[in-house]
Amino acid sequence: RDVSVPPLILQPIVENAVRHGIAPQARGGEVRIVARRENGRLRIAVQNDAPSIEAGPPGNGLALVRRRLDNAYATAYIFSFAPTLGVPAM
Repeated sequence: RDVSVPPLILQPIVENAVRHGIAPQARGGEVRIVARRENGRLRIAVQNDAPSIEAGPPGNGLALVRRRLDNAYATAYIFSFAPTLGVPAM
């Protein structure tokens, strides 16, 4: 609760998980959002249970997230995304 998170960080990431992972699936799917402290830092993970596909270049939404994080934290953050097999336990 005492960690500052820049505005509009989570929304485009969740939107990306739904648009590119869940929406194409006829059966629907699940998106999991987990936030926790890890080694004195905040870790936020957004995952979907769509079949794994090869990750392409980040789209506009994820590029904007990266810029917001750059502005807020300079180099003191890690932002990554990768395909996974389903929604792994966290």
